[in-house]
Amino acid sequence: MPDTDMIGGFAEDHPASEPFPVFVSTATGKEKNVLRMELIPVACWKLNDVRFGFGASFPLPASKSEFMALEELRRAHPGAPLSVFGHADPVDDEGYNKTLSGRRAEAVYAVLTGDTGRLERLYKTAGESEGWGGECVRTMLGALGYEDTRSFQAGNGLSADGQAGPATRERLFGCYAAYLFPARLGKGEFLGKGADEGGKGAVQGCSEFNPVRVFSAEEDAEFKKAGKAEKRDEENGVNRRVVVLLFRPGSEIAAAKWPCPRVSEGVAGCKKRFWSNAAERRGPQAARREYAETKDTFGCRFYDRLTAVSPCERVRPLLRIRLHDSLGRTLPGAPYTLRYGGRESGGVADAEGFVTEPLDPSVELCQLRWADGEAAAWREMTVYTRLLAADGEDGLRRRLQNLGYPMEREAGFNLRCFQAHRGLQITGEADAATREKLAAIYLAARDDFEEPEEVAPATAPAGEQRT
Repeated sequence: MPDTDMIGGFAEDHPASEPFPVFVSTATGKEKNVLRMELIPVACWKLNDVRFGFGASFPLPASKSEFMALEELRRAHPGAPLSVFGHADPVDDEGYNKTLSGRRAEAVYAVLTGDTGRLERLYKTAGESEGWGGECVRTMLGALGYEDTRSFQAGNGLSADGQAGPATRERLFGCYAAYLFPARLGKGEFLGKGADEGGKGAVQGCSEFNPVRVFSAEEDAEFKKAGKAEKRDEENGVNRRVVVLLFRPGSEIAAAKWPCPRVSEGVAGCKKRFWSNAAERRGPQAARREYAETKDTFGCRFYDRLTAVSPCERVRPLLRIRLHDSLGRTLPGAPYTLRYGGRESGGVADAEGFVTEPLDPSVELCQLRWADGEAAAWREMTVYTRLLAADGEDGLRRRLQNLGYPMEREAGFNLRCFQAHRGLQITGEADAATREKLAAIYLAARDDFEEPEEVAPATAPAGEQRT
C-alpha cells in the first residue's frame, strides 16, 4: 500500500468500508428496483500550500515528489476514478477564495491530464500575483534544466527568439507537466468522464467552506490585532490544500447530477449543500477545533460525507528538533533516522541543525538516531510528540526528556541540571520559576519567537523540540 508522508503532501488508502446489506424480494413484474453504487473514496492524496507558495496557484517544482506519490497510489488502485478539490483558508472573502481554490485545483488537474490549454488559461487569468506570468516561465525553465527561453526553444525545435510567446509556452507547459507527472491521465479517468467542458465531477474549488482547523474565539480575536497576520496565516496553512479523492473502480456519476459548481462559477452552488448550522461549524467557538478530532468544522455536508474518515483531512503534527553533539553544539547537515509507528524516515538536518518531520497524529513517541560527526558515533534518544499537561509529573518529565534530560535518570537530578543550565536557582524541585522557564522554551519554539539561550551543559541536551 502506498504510504507517503511529506512536508508538501500526503497519500494514503482510506479505511476499508463495511459492506452494506441488500434486501430483495420476489418480483411481480410491475416494479422497478434500482441498486445504485454509492460514491465511496478508497484513497486520497493531498498537496499542501507550501507546494504553491502563499496566495499562489502555480504548482512549484518541489511538488514532483508528491505527484510521484499520487502515481504510486493510482497503481495500487487501478481503474479508480479521481476528483480534485481545492480548499482555501477563511481570510479574505469567500468569492476570492472560491476562485483561488479553484485555480489551484485546476492547476493540479491540468498537470495530471497534460492540459496545456488549461495551463495557458491560468497563465493569462491568474498572472504574476499567483506565481504565473514571467515568474512561472523562469521557474519551469530552471526545473527542466534550461538557462533561458532561447536555449529551451533551440532544444525543442522552436524559433529561438528568446521570447516566451504562445507557441513556446504551450511546449513549455507540456514539458513541465510531464516533468511533474509523466503518467498523463485521460479526462475519462475522472468522475464525470470528461463530459462537461467545465470539469464537473473532475475538478472544483471549495473556497473556505471546509477548514480542517478552526481557531478558538480567543485566538481569532488575537489574530485580528495589528502585527498578527503572519502568525495567523501560518496557523491557517493546514486549511490551504488540494485533495484528490480516488473512488471505487466502476464509480460513475452524470456531470449534471454532481453537486459541486464548476471552478468558473460562484459560491451559490456550494451553499446548496451546506449543513443547516454551517456558519456555526466553520466559526470560532470556545476552543480550537480540528476536523479529525471533532468532525464539526466542514460546512459542506457532501464533502463531509466523502472525507469523514479520510487520512488526508487530518492535521498532521510537525516534529521540529535541533540536533546537538556531546558538548551541546548544533549539528548542521547531520544524517539522521526517525522511527515511529512502524515507519522509518531519514535525511540530514538543515543548516541550523534542525530536523523537521510530519507525523501521524496517533504517534506518541518516536526514536531519533543521528550522527555526531566529530565523535564518529551515532547518538539516540526517545522523543515524545504527545507532551501531556505541563503541570503534571509525566508532562514535566516528557518535556525534559525532549530537551536532552533522559527520563530514565532521577527526576531531581534532571531538574538540577536544567536549573543550572538555565541560570535558575538549583533546588531539584519543579518550582514555579522552573516550570515558567520550561513553558517559555516550548512557547518560544511553538511561536517562532527568539531561540532559547544555548548553554553547554555537563551532559548536553541532545535536541530541543519545536511542536
